[in-house]
Order: sequence, then C-alpha cells, then structure tokens
Amino acid sequence: MAEEGGSQQRVLSVKRGVTTAFSRARQFTEERLGHSEKTEYDQSFENLLLRADRAKLWTERLVKQTEVVVRPSPNERLENFVYTKLDREIPRRNTPVETLGQQMIDASSEFGEIPLGRALLKCGQTEKDLGVAQKEFVGTAVSRFVHPMKKFLDEEMKTLNRERALLNRKRLDLDAAKAKQKRAKTPERMQAVDQEVRHVKDDFERQYEVTKLLLEGVSTSQMSQLRYLQEFAEAQEAYHRKCADMLQDLTEEVRGAFTVASAPPLEESGEIPADSLTFSSAPVTRRAKVLYDYDAQNDGELSVLAEEVIIVYNVPSLDSDYMMGERGGEKGRVPVAYIELV
Repeated sequence: MAEEGGSQQRVLSVKRGVTTAFSRARQFTEERLGHSEKTEYDQSFENLLLRADRAKLWTERLVKQTEVVVRPSPNERLENFVYTKLDREIPRRNTPVETLGQQMIDASSEFGEIPLGRALLKCGQTEKDLGVAQKEFVGTAVSRFVHPMKKFLDEEMKTLNRERALLNRKRLDLDAAKAKQKRAKTPERMQAVDQEVRHVKDDFERQYEVTKLLLEGVSTSQMSQLRYLQEFAEAQEAYHRKCADMLQDLTEEVRGAFTVASAPPLEESGEIPADSLTFSSAPVTRRAKVLYDYDAQNDGELSVLAEEVIIVYNVPSLDSDYMMGERGGEKGRVPVAYIELV
C-alpha cells in the first residue's frame, strides 16, 4: 500500500508539473500575441536588469580580447583550454622572441669574436630575457585579471541568470492565475482562484526580492573588477618598463654601427686583422616633449616652447640636471625638469 501511495504521489507530481508548464507556455504565447496582460517590473528593477546584461556582455568581450592580447596564437589558446579541462599541467613553450634570441646566440657562435658576433650574442641574450619577461606578464595578467573576471561570469552571473529565469517563471504563474481569476464565474471557482493568486503572488514577491539583491550585488562585483583592472594595468606598466630598460641597454651597445677604424690592406690570407675592428658608440637619442617655456640663459643652452617636441640625449660631461637638446639646426643644453621623454 505504501508503495502504491508513493507511486500515486509521483504521478500527481508529474501531472502538476506538466499542467504548470502548459499554463506558462500558454501565458507566454498570449503575452506575445497581445491577448493577455503582463506584470511589469518597476523602472528601477528594469535598470538593474539592463545594467546586469551590459556587465555580462562587456565582461565576456573584455576577457576574450585580453586572452587574444596575452596569447595571440589561437592554437596555443585551444591547447591550453584542453589541458585545463583535462586538469593537466600546461607544457612550457618557447615564445617566438625566445626562439629568435636562441638563433641569434647560435649565429654569434658561428661568427666568432668579431663585432657582428658580439652584437648578435648581446641581442640574443636580450631577446631571451624579453621572452621571459613576456611570460611573467602573461602569467600575472591571467591570474590577476582574466581568471577573476571569468569567475564573475561562471559563478555570479550564472547564479543571477538562474534566479532571473526562476523569477520569470514565477511571473508567468502569477499572470496565468490572474487570467484565470478574470475568467472565473462561480463563487466556488472565484474563491479557489483567489487563493491560488495569493499563493503564486507570495512566491513571485519572494523571488523578486532574491533577484533584486543579486542584481544590486553586480555593483559590488564591479568594484572588485576595478581592482582587477588596476592590477592588470600595473602589470602591463611593469612589463613594458622592464622591456624598455633592457632595450635601452641593448641599444647603447648595438645602435652604433661596427666600423673599420682604419682600412689597412688585406693580409695575404684575405682576413681583416681583428684589432682593426672597433665598436663606434653613438649617443642614444630620444624624443622629448617640452612641458614649459624655457629661455636660454647663455649661448650653450637651447630656448624651447611648451608642447613642442625636440631630440635629446645625454653627454657624459654634462651636469645630470641637463640634457643636450636639438631642434632643426639648433643645439644646446635643456633642463630635464622642463621636458618629458616620449
């Protein structure tokens, strides 16, 4: 008897579920056709819904494009996705910059101790260091920005969307009950429908408050995303500053061309003596924006105007408060406090 009673309860439960689903479908169709009234949310709630939709859309776009920036190769992104899903460690790969650096080092071994060989060795070492710095930046960007943003989508937004869908079903139930209330003719039927309306209205209002709290929580999540964005920007700044420092060191050694200090005749072997080759180091020039007007105090200084861009470089004998500036055919000292390197 107990088993038979349980079976009957399951049948009744399935029957109620089918009836409810049919009622919701009917209500939804009639609303779309304009044959039935629809409970409207207040404007503040609609604004919260719109804000949540925008947050989801733009977070998805930002995550996708950030992954493209830090991992340009589609194949690499696909492989990493597969390894992550399989819970396996992502293999270490050389970046194209590291591969180029190694080839430069290999080439330097072939050329030997000539200026070109030494320059290739220095370039190769710097390129490999740049590759390592790039990997460090990618790791930081992914852990501090991409992963937290994905967590927001996978957890908070999915929970919110699930509760929104439940709220919409509760609204359909309420509107369907209201429609039945209008069609009720007998007192008994009206009383039964009135009770149903009160019940589904209570369910709807509870779900409305739950969904509203989650929608309001999107603003709090966006404050966290602001912190993620700040960490991403700081990581990017540190990466580019580190690369700029390495490249500046490289430029100071390689910018000048290797030249032949003197041009003695070739030896019988046809080789140029190694001690006749020297490395000519030219000053490292930079572009600088003038911050304020400056009038030259003597013939050795250069007058400049705010907002103009000039060429500057360091001279070993010059005071650290000045750089040598050039503009057209004019040249002279410029205070470093009046310029900003660009």
